[in-house]
Amino acid sequence: MNLIPKLIPRDDKYFTLLSRMAAQVSRGGSLFEKLFQDYENQVAYAEQIKEIEVECDDLAREITGKLNSSFITPIDREDIYLLVTELDDVIDMLTDLARRLDIYGVSAPRPDSVDIAGLLSAATAEVAELSSCSNITKTSRVTAATFARQKKGPIPGITLPSGCSSKKRQTR
Repeated sequence: MNLIPKLIPRDDKYFTLLSRMAAQVSRGGSLFEKLFQDYENQVAYAEQIKEIEVECDDLAREITGKLNSSFITPIDREDIYLLVTELDDVIDMLTDLARRLDIYGVSAPRPDSVDIAGLLSAATAEVAELSSCSNITKTSRVTAATFARQKKGPIPGITLPSGCSSKKRQTR
C-alpha cells in the first residue's frame, strides 16, 4: 500500500475554480458594458456587479485556502495566486467604477465610454473563454502562466485547440 498519496494532498480542481472565477469576471464585464448602454438603470447594474464581486471574493478565498493546504499544485502556486489576484483586481475595479458613477452623480457618460466598456467586456470574455478550455495541455498552461507573470504579451508557439480559438471582436 502506497501511503505517499494519502500523506501529500493533491488537488487538481484549481482550473475549474479559476474558470468559474473568470466566467464571473466576464459576467461583470458584460454588465459593465450594459451599464453604459442603458445608463438610466446604472444603479441596478452597479448592484449586480457588486454581487458578482462578492462571489469572486468567495472563489478567491476558496482557491487561496486550497493553495495553503496543498503540497502539490498542477502549476506553480505563485502562478495560481497571480491569476486569482489579477482576476479579483479586475472585478474590484469594475465594481469601484460602477459605484463611483453614482457617488459622483454622473448624469450622462461620455460617448466614448460605451466603446471603452465594450472593449473591457470583450477582454473579460476572452479570458473566460481561454480559461474554460479544458483540453489545453499542462505545458501550455504553464507557459501561459509564466508569460502572464512576466507580462511579455502574446505567447509564441502556443496554439489553442479547436473550440478554444480566440474570437476577435470588431470595434465600433
